[in-house]
Amino acid sequence: ITTRSAICRLVAKSSRSIYVLENVKERLDGIFLTSQDSVFTIEDAVNGVYENIKKNFKGVGELTGFPTGFKKFDKRSGGLQTSDLIIVAADTSMGKTSFAIKVAMNCGCPIAFYSMEMKKEQIAARMISIESGVPSNEILYSKLDSGQIQYIDKGASRVVNYPIYFDDRSTSNIETILSSIRMMKIKYDIKGVVVDYLQILNVNMKGSNKEQQMGDVARRLKNIAKELDIWVIALSQLNRDSMN
Repeated sequence: ITTRSAICRLVAKSSRSIYVLENVKERLDGIFLTSQDSVFTIEDAVNGVYENIKKNFKGVGELTGFPTGFKKFDKRSGGLQTSDLIIVAADTSMGKTSFAIKVAMNCGCPIAFYSMEMKKEQIAARMISIESGVPSNEILYSKLDSGQIQYIDKGASRVVNYPIYFDDRSTSNIETILSSIRMMKIKYDIKGVVVDYLQILNVNMKGSNKEQQMGDVARRLKNIAKELDIWVIALSQLNRDSMN
């Protein structure tokens, strides 16, 4: 019992330490990153707008960001743009995770995938299911026939080449996830992140309600998207009460 209590205290202390480190880093960034090299005039900003216009004019019909594989979305948005936070909100069992998995497969860039509900094997099985046509629950839990295994092998041979990364050390703690994202950027030069899903994330904000916590999580995800020049897709569960 003593050992278990000591481990619990150590885990709690570690979680608080990560929270403190993340907050210190955010404050130091605000102090030291505002240098002369990061300050621009409105003229610079307008020139940047015209540079985008020129690129779009030369590449009519081409994406300026990373593709999602969903034509209407890509046409309206130009694809997934770095520094953007995209919130995908829907009710239960409406396909939020399936959408995020399909985007991860289509974007053609290194990404980090954080799921609070599914193990990496479950996510991989759903990707293989998309490629093979064999249901993911059968891939994981059923006795397969030779024909199914052949389809699965072909699907897995494509899935295994996707530059998608998982961090088994990550938890539902937002500070741990932010630290992991920074590590992934340094080690694998990720261009995007998927977080599934916001309401399960733990936030160290005493005396705050769930709405305030979610606002803080969204703000911090947006900040890290801008800081690391990546896109972030965060899935969100709609509140049934607010829909009535």
